[in-house]
Amino acid sequence: MPQPGTAIASAITMAVQSFDSAATDKAIIVITDGEDHEGDIDAAVDNATEKDIKIYTIGLGSPDGVPIPVYDNRGNETGFKQDNSGQTVLTKLNESI
Repeated sequence: MPQPGTAIASAITMAVQSFDSAATDKAIIVITDGEDHEGDIDAAVDNATEKDIKIYTIGLGSPDGVPIPVYDNRGNETGFKQDNSGQTVLTKLNESI
């Protein structure tokens, strides 16, 4: 997804649209912390399941929250993501999503 942040419904919708109509088994694997900044996940999941597309999820992160590392172009960690006020941004695993 080209924008930062989490848009699970958009990712599922894009994946569903990428499948052709061939009568083969189809699956989507979603790797996420479960935080969603978009909403409407239920509609995207319903659309996929109506087309017999299975969705498997892998949850990453911690329910308590962890900082998001920032890397330079060489892959070296340079710190942690900060919000506009300079506070470290935490990502929290939302297992219910």
